[in-house]
Amino acid sequence: MRTFKVVPARSAIELDLDVDLHPSHLRTSGLRGTLQCSFDRSRRPSLDAPYSAELALDVASLKSGNRLQDLEMRRRMDTGRFPEISASLMEATRNADGTYRATFSLTIRGRTRRVTGDATLAVGPGVLTIDGEQRINMRHFGIDPPRLLLLRVAEVMTVRAHIEAREQRS
Repeated sequence: MRTFKVVPARSAIELDLDVDLHPSHLRTSGLRGTLQCSFDRSRRPSLDAPYSAELALDVASLKSGNRLQDLEMRRRMDTGRFPEISASLMEATRNADGTYRATFSLTIRGRTRRVTGDATLAVGPGVLTIDGEQRINMRHFGIDPPRLLLLRVAEVMTVRAHIEAREQRS
């Protein structure tokens, strides 16, 4: 089994929130974690062998570019009690089109839910790159969508992940 460590500076998590008059966008490059897998002869992850992914993100690293919006997001996420978002891979399958369907145990604000989505995966010399997108309902994690003055934020947000991980040699 090979071990890959997430490169925070080359990985990103982006959240798109729908607000009444305009979209709101949060971004961070603070993702960290480890992925482990074996590969078959085609250089694709072997899903018959053991594999794992453990990812974490400091909530405070999410930034919108608007200080008031960031403060409100941190308040609603209760970063004092729940400073981290974490995800742990539970299972994965290869789709007919070569993409992967992954189910994660996602913990936000102390609540854990199963989240399933599709992702693309690229394998290069010593590098594993994963890109995926998923819509998540923030109410499932105990977060009430904020109201900013008269603006209302939709409860479903789009989460995009770009993960680059480098192989760790022993």
